[in-house]
Amino acid sequence: MKRSYLTLAVVAALEISLSPAIADEQQEEVVILSPVQVKGKAIAQDFDEGIHSIDVIDRQALNKAAATDLKTLTRYMPGVSVAKDAQKGVSQGIRIRGIDFNRITMTIDGDRLPEGQAWGHSSAYNSGRDFVEFDTLKRVDILKEPNSAKNGADTLAGSVNFRTFDPEDFVSAEKSYYSGLQHAYASANKEHKTTFTGAGQIDQFSWLFIGTDKRYHATKNQGENDELGNKRTAPNPLDAKGHNLLGKVAWNAENQRLEIMAEEYKNVIDVDMLHMKSHYDHIYENTLKIKRNRYAIDYRVDLNSRWIDQANVRLYQNKLTNRDGVRSRFSVSDSVPTSHSVSDFKVDIKGLKLDFDKAFVVGTTSHALFWGMDFRETKTSRLEKANASQDKQRKDFPDAKMRDLGFYLQDNMTWGDGWRLSAGVNIDHHTMKSSPDAIFLQEGKEDTNGGVINQRYLASQRYSDTSITPKLNLSKSFWDHNAEAFIGYSEGVRHPSFDNLGTYNHGGTHLVPNLDLKKEKSRNYMAGVLYDDGWSRWGLNTYLSQYHNFIRTEDFADSAGQRYTMPMNVKRINVYGIEASFRQHLTENWIISGSVAWAKSKNRETGKELESNPFDKDRLGVDPFTYTVGLAYEAENWGASLDWKHVNGKTREYKADNKYFHFVDSPKYNVIDLTGWWKIDRNIEVNAGIYNLTNEKYWDGIDLQDEKAHGMWTNWYNHLDRWTQPGRNVAISVKINI
Repeated sequence: MKRSYLTLAVVAALEISLSPAIADEQQEEVVILSPVQVKGKAIAQDFDEGIHSIDVIDRQALNKAAATDLKTLTRYMPGVSVAKDAQKGVSQGIRIRGIDFNRITMTIDGDRLPEGQAWGHSSAYNSGRDFVEFDTLKRVDILKEPNSAKNGADTLAGSVNFRTFDPEDFVSAEKSYYSGLQHAYASANKEHKTTFTGAGQIDQFSWLFIGTDKRYHATKNQGENDELGNKRTAPNPLDAKGHNLLGKVAWNAENQRLEIMAEEYKNVIDVDMLHMKSHYDHIYENTLKIKRNRYAIDYRVDLNSRWIDQANVRLYQNKLTNRDGVRSRFSVSDSVPTSHSVSDFKVDIKGLKLDFDKAFVVGTTSHALFWGMDFRETKTSRLEKANASQDKQRKDFPDAKMRDLGFYLQDNMTWGDGWRLSAGVNIDHHTMKSSPDAIFLQEGKEDTNGGVINQRYLASQRYSDTSITPKLNLSKSFWDHNAEAFIGYSEGVRHPSFDNLGTYNHGGTHLVPNLDLKKEKSRNYMAGVLYDDGWSRWGLNTYLSQYHNFIRTEDFADSAGQRYTMPMNVKRINVYGIEASFRQHLTENWIISGSVAWAKSKNRETGKELESNPFDKDRLGVDPFTYTVGLAYEAENWGASLDWKHVNGKTREYKADNKYFHFVDSPKYNVIDLTGWWKIDRNIEVNAGIYNLTNEKYWDGIDLQDEKAHGMWTNWYNHLDRWTQPGRNVAISVKINI
């Protein structure tokens, strides 16, 4: 097994730091300049101070963006974008620097969230990754590089962590009880959402409950054609209702804390697919039911011993069930039976995490040492039924079980006048095994045209691999410690997933698994500078990410002319770019801010820019040049902000089998938003915003890329307005605290 010189250097640095000269006395905490200030114990955080490419979206920023899903979350974030399904209105995952969907690790309170289901662009069975309630969140951390020392496997390009509220955010020894009620309305999809929050504390016990109920409809666009059929540009009628229940109970002693929590997220979306009908008596309805349950037990203790300052043990489970059903009848006669098909996609994740830390001094160097273990088991299954019949069941993918066992070690060292070195390494062992059952084997024997599938594709598949991923960051503060220059390197990996094991041969498509797939790997280089003196804050970050063995779905034909679809490894892909941001006080109350992101990509095998094949479920491609500028006024009890976002246009070129080229243009656009907040008194707060103030008609390029496969044979240029974004719209929320 080959090991890079950098990996050996990181291990050597860690060995030196683990010398026995550990001081018993704790040193005073060293204040290090960071792009974001985050309070709390280090092992209670979801990233370390050595990470510089990070955006932290706090509760105030969530309110400003009127964030209710992944799409609205990233409203003001150049370099980060989200594709949204035009059929069901669900977000398909966050794209970070050209890489998105399941390649971006998503966690909630550090617990791994399930991956989303995708089966080709515009498939009826795309359920997305929208299964987090934003009213339960106090912040969102978006890491634009692999936090490899802690996260380990399956963190290829970046990660997103949602941090929910704790009882201590509302109550304390001086404030024993809290209750609050909030109602929010958004005109873009006519959403009404009501959230109740209750918390209490008695002696050493505290608790929290947050309950949310929501109702909404289709997100408006600027399409005007409301006729039936594929030329329709107006949204399909949609009705959705959902709820989220979050409960936490905690016991706090002088030096330890025990917390038990449970959460249920549920959303039901009903869509009348008018764009698929040719007559009003036809039936084509799609119902998506999303349910996620999470349970966790967390124990933290301050040992303050010679070897361990703090220890944390966390046991959790995350279960996701997506039921995607289609009800159809393409006949005006009631005598023709209505067909029903249902796809059940299930993910069950169980995890155990152990984290430890120790602060000590060796000579003139201060060390903050972190180490731990992460074990995770993930089970997946996908069952399709026709007309709810046990005799008409199908599995295009076998049931699969994945296990990850990882160990990490990281040392954050500070010395001299502002020098800091963060060195870490993660060792992870990953296994995956498929379990073909009778349903999968029966469906796999023959296709609808009488063809036969190679039986070796139906056998149980096994995959195992051990990865060592290092990270190294060096920084130096200057200008009275208000500025910091940094360079860094990290590696990431992602193993082949369950959807690389599927096989079927029906409907004219022959999908076969690739039994020789290699894991995807990334090498990430970054350099930049940060400045923050309380009055001015700015930062510049440059990066280069090299991806090896990228898994792409490719089409090919054998000597007999039979066409196949198979996941393949692409040798090397490069993504590089520059990101910058600033926030400048003009006066005590007036503030101007802005950000900019520019990126390029290249497939080193073809020499062309990285883009998605329209028949490929992998969503790839960097965002066009983007910048934002904002002017804000912030007083003690109220504030307002005027924000302008510019996105350059982009042209994509697809080549179909008939050798014709199709161009999908996303023109440049400018969007202006006006937002504000007002604390009427200490118990009532109002947040409001007018978005797309100038009623600009525009397309988000990532949505066009995500949806064009189906349009290749239905003349997508006739209904392009279906993917326009909402025109002028408003959002308002009123929160009452008791």
